[in-house]
This record gives sequence, C-alpha cells and structure tokens, in this order.
Amino acid sequence: MTALNEIERSLALFAQGLSQRVPIFRVDERERAVSTSSLNELFLPAEFDFFTDFESNRNAFRWAVLQQLAFRRYDTLTFAIDEARARFNYLAVRPLPTAHRLPDIELFYQHFPVPGLASYLFFLLEETRVANLITAEFPGALRLRRSYKTYRLASLPLFPADSPFTEFTVLEANLQEPQKMPYRIRELVEPVLATNATVYAAAEATIRCYEAFCAQVPANAAQHMESTLQENVVLPVLQRAARLEDWEQELNDLDAELQAFTFGEAIEATEAEVENSLDGNLRETAVEVQQERDQLQRRIDLERSVLSNYRANRIVDSAHFRYDEWDYLHKTWLKAWCSVYEIRQEHDLQESTTQLVKAIRPFLPQVRKRFEQVKPIGLRRISHSIDGDELDLDAIVEARADLKAKISPTEHVYSRVDRTQRDVSACLLVDLSASTDDPIVQPEPKSLAEDAEDPFDDPYLHGGLDFDPEQRETEAQRKIIDVQKESVLLLAAALEDLGDLYSVYGFSGYGRECVEIHVAKEFNETLNRQTMDAIAAMKPLRSTRMGPAIRHAVYKLGATGSALKVLLVISDGFPQDSDYGPDRGNHEYGIQDTARAIQEAAEKGIQVFCVTVDVSGHDYLRRMCRADQYWVIEDTEELPNALQFAYRQLTI
Repeated sequence: MTALNEIERSLALFAQGLSQRVPIFRVDERERAVSTSSLNELFLPAEFDFFTDFESNRNAFRWAVLQQLAFRRYDTLTFAIDEARARFNYLAVRPLPTAHRLPDIELFYQHFPVPGLASYLFFLLEETRVANLITAEFPGALRLRRSYKTYRLASLPLFPADSPFTEFTVLEANLQEPQKMPYRIRELVEPVLATNATVYAAAEATIRCYEAFCAQVPANAAQHMESTLQENVVLPVLQRAARLEDWEQELNDLDAELQAFTFGEAIEATEAEVENSLDGNLRETAVEVQQERDQLQRRIDLERSVLSNYRANRIVDSAHFRYDEWDYLHKTWLKAWCSVYEIRQEHDLQESTTQLVKAIRPFLPQVRKRFEQVKPIGLRRISHSIDGDELDLDAIVEARADLKAKISPTEHVYSRVDRTQRDVSACLLVDLSASTDDPIVQPEPKSLAEDAEDPFDDPYLHGGLDFDPEQRETEAQRKIIDVQKESVLLLAAALEDLGDLYSVYGFSGYGRECVEIHVAKEFNETLNRQTMDAIAAMKPLRSTRMGPAIRHAVYKLGATGSALKVLLVISDGFPQDSDYGPDRGNHEYGIQDTARAIQEAAEKGIQVFCVTVDVSGHDYLRRMCRADQYWVIEDTEELPNALQFAYRQLTI
C-alpha cells in the first residue's frame, strides 16, 4: 500500500512543476463536499493499494495528477453551454435548464433524461481525449497511463450478459485501444479519437453514446444504473473554480479602472469643469463602472455562498504541509495527521500601520541601545597578515630574528581588521487565537450611580481644550493582540539592526485539517512597509493547535542553514483545538503533543523559548518545557522587555 501522505511532497513538486500552481490535495469525498473550488485542488485517494509494489502505486498517483491537470491544460473548463447548443441539435431542441449558478458542464448533463448517466459518459470520454493529448505531448506518460489502465479494468462494474448496459463496460475497457472495439461502438466515439479533438468532441460523443445505449432503456432501469455508477463531480467543481477566477480577475480590472477615475489625470479637472462638460459623461462613466463592479461583486459573493466553506478564500494559493501528531494516550504517532497551510498575511485597510509604528517609536532608542551589547563590535584584528592597515610589531621582531639567523623572513608582517558575522536565524511564532482579542485589563463593572451620566455634564470642563472623550475608552480597550504586535515589531526592528535572519509567523486554525500559518515576514525579506503592514494586519482568529505550528516553524528554521537557530513562541494560553484530543475539555492531549514538538526541536539543535501572558502558565508550561525555556508574564505590558531579554540570552 502507498499512502498519499508518504509521497505528498514529491507529488506536490511534480504538480507544481507542470502547472505553476501550489497544489492542494483533497483526499476523500467528504473533502469534496467542503471544497474551496480552487483550481489548485487535486482530488486523490488517501491511499493506493491495488499494486503490490510501491513504484506502481506511486505511478498511479502521478497519472491521476496528470489527468486532472490536463483538464485545465486542454481547455475542458472552457466548455460553454451556449456554444454546445449551437452545435448540437439534440441540445438545441430541449429547453435550457433554469437552475441558478450551475457550471456549464452541469447544465449540459441536465439536458439528458438521466443526468448521472450523461455525467459518467462525458467524464469517461473527456478523460480519454485529454489522456491522448497528454501522451502526445509527453510520450513518457504513456507508461503511467498503461499502468493505471490495469487498475481501471479491475474496477469496472460488472453487468449480466443480457443487461442493456454491457456497452458501458466494453466502451471503458477499450477506449485506450480503440482498434479492439466493436465497429458500432468505435463509430460512436470517433470524434474523441481525432488528434485535434476539442471538449465539444467529447460532448458530441456523449450524445451519440447516450442515444445508442440509453434511449431504449426503461426509465427505472436507467435510474437504477445511475445510482450504481459513481458520480463524477470533478469537472463541474473545477469549472466553477475557473469561473470564479475569471470573475475575480474582471473585478480587479474594474477596481483598477475605478482607481484611475479617482486618482488619474482625468480627475485632475476641477469639479466645475466636470459639471460644465457635455452632460458630465466622465462622471456618468465612473458611476456605470461602479455599478458594474458592485453587480459583479454580488455575483462572486453568491457563488462563494454556494460553497459555504470557511476556507473558501483563505487557502486557495497556500502551500500545504502535513505533520505527524503525538497521541500520548496510546503512545503512538498519528502519521500525517495535521494539515498546515501557509497563508500570506495581507494588509488590512482597517488596521493602521502608522498607529503601530507610533506606539513603538518612543521605545526604539532604548531597545537598539540594549541590543548594541549583543551586536558584536564587528571588528577583530588579525595578526601576521600579508596586508593590512598596520604593521604587526610581533611579526616584525620575528622577521628581524629570521634575518639575523640567515633564514628567509616571512612576508606576513601586517595586521588587519576583519568584521565578524553572526550566524543566527530566529522565528517569531505569534498565537492568533480568539482569546488574544481580550482586553489587557478587564474593565470593572460600573455601579448604577456611575453608569447614570449627567446629560448636562461638560466632558471638557476638567480635561482641557485638547481632551478626547474617547481616549480613555480606547486605552482601556487595548488588547493582548495589540501588545503582541507591538512587541514583535520592536524586536524585529532590533534584529534588523543586528543583521540576524528572522521571520514572523502567526498561527491559528480550526481542527486538524486546517492549521494556518500566517506569514507576515520570511527569513529572506527585510523589514519594509509591506512587512510592517502584514504585522499590523495580524488579528485574533480561532484555536491554538500549537504542536503542528511549532513543527512547521522548526521545518522552516532548518531550511535556513544557520549555525544558531531560535524559536520564540508568544502565546496567551494553553494549546487547545476542537479535536485536539478525544475530549475538548481535557487539555492534556494538546500539552503533551506540544511538549513532544518542543523536544523534537531540541533534538534538531533549535532553541525554543515560550513567553506567555497567561498568569496560570506555570501549570502547563512546566510540563511542556524546562524551567529555563519559558517565561510567564503577569503584566502584559512587560512582554516587549521579556522578548528582548529572552532573545539576548539565547543568542549571546
């Protein structure tokens, strides 16, 4: 048996090389039901055990990947029902189905009395068309196709000899070698076998086969056959994804056009000039574009509502990783148990980077001065050098002694200054769980007397002319996430001066299949406006599945190749998630898995330090790591100092 998780990384590289997209593997029918409908999705079985050897099973996975990529490559998803109705009278004489928002391929199926049979035939024939094109373009894939055919033949449905559906088996068994087909059946599928066949050739062959195989079959028998065959949902799902991508690109174009109206040269004209222009057609055009844009946005929202999945617009272009999880209850590893998605943290216009920078600016000089003690002077005098800025007195004395002894003296009589380099990489892993939305100081409940405000009270009476009545409320509403972001940005500014490699990731998610790593800054990026925007955009999300987040950070740190690798985990509570153990109320499972992840990091030479603002942190942190590997902060405002102190101690 060959499991998908065993070959997932190599298979992902294989798919990415062919499609220039980061693939997202969907491994069972349940995941199709919650599909994001992304063109990056590939539907694969969780395991392949038909063949006795690993290589043959892996080749079956490769062919399945190739085949699905071919649907994109060879224009399957461009199928248009209007074009098909114009080409084929069988469709034109039937009413166009009125179902809302169905993909065109699904509308094609609805033209037939038993749509499930049409779906089966079309998928089979289109699969053959694209397979022929694959092997024509990539002759090496013929070996994969032949191997896969062995599996398909073994899984064909068996019908009694007198069944009206025996032609289905004959058709599928011989499509790869059409010369073995009975002439009557081969004539039906001839359009698909042509070297220049298009997706409409598969539609034509579907109509021919349906009329030949199913037209005279009683309705109840056809419906029974429909329930026997496995429904092929891949093509409608992929076409829906393609449609969404087209609409979103169109939306971006309209946004750019609106921005040109707002900021372009055309708007440099004064308002009076616009009003005096011929019926103000510039303004009318802008209004029309805005209306078109709003209508398209509603259409996209409706399409996404059909998908109704939290991940629909979050992990579409995300790199996907799988990690093991430690089940302490059964003392075993759960292989490839958690799915981790890397999501690029995008700037949120509602979050002010300016405010964040303003908040940390008063502390920057102090932090930089503190880290000057960590930063090496950068200069070390090297003696006995062949060149340099000073003569080396010791080397000159030795050279004179050699001359006296009639020995050829050395030419290395200078000293020079070399700059030393720090070989350090650090990962700042920030907890983005929902609890980080809590205020730093819980407001005390007001008494009835305090709550009753005097409507005639002047708030400026005692506060001066510059008094802001909302200021105190804003200060009271400072949240844990605000302090986390300020602390991370302060430390990032110091590390930028220090020259150390560092990254900033947030982590959250919900369930083992959706652990999210939000990338604000990678190791190879500098602290610029874009990365500061990303840090400012970090916000509270969902749960805290800490084990896989730490394992992913360890993986990323290992790729830097630095001599000293440090992982700083900033959190506000214990590890917890919806399915982090058999009982959500018992946190021991998550604690034990996180402890094992920290242990794995230590075994790989990575120093881990946990900082938490949870005052009860001692209770679980002492079971997750050593006493010198964590710090419990009782006052949240002390977090910046704690991070700086921890980093200095770890890297000096």
